[in-house]
Amino acid sequence: MSSTHHRHDTPRAMARVIAMLLCAHERDSEAEGRMLRELDVFQRLGLTVDEFDRVVEQSRRSGLADLSLRTYPNLDDLERFDELLDAVRDPHHRIWLCRVASCVITLDGRVGTLESTLYDRMLTRWGHTRTSISRAILEDHAY
Repeated sequence: MSSTHHRHDTPRAMARVIAMLLCAHERDSEAEGRMLRELDVFQRLGLTVDEFDRVVEQSRRSGLADLSLRTYPNLDDLERFDELLDAVRDPHHRIWLCRVASCVITLDGRVGTLESTLYDRMLTRWGHTRTSISRAILEDHAY
């Protein structure tokens, strides 16, 4: 297991989860930025756009830059993702991150095997299903 230790539920810990999913997604910075702004991700994390971009860039430099080129995650990818997921413990943060993740992986209108695998791992590790996250999204939009 990696020796990298991060504090739990910090804005950067949550941003790292999103960053890994962005690294798994084919890069479209303009569309990603627009979607993240529409979801108020930066404000909800308490990070500026520049701070968030630095987290994503650090993720890319730490070996995730070529993640989107793979069809399936390797064991190191899964171990790293598990470590990032484990750094978020608050159930509300987890549901919110799953909701953001569902938007990230569907950004281009299709969900690749890698994106689906990581998303399903996230849901399973945190005890959620696609249905439970869909319900959380619908409940949030109910008037």
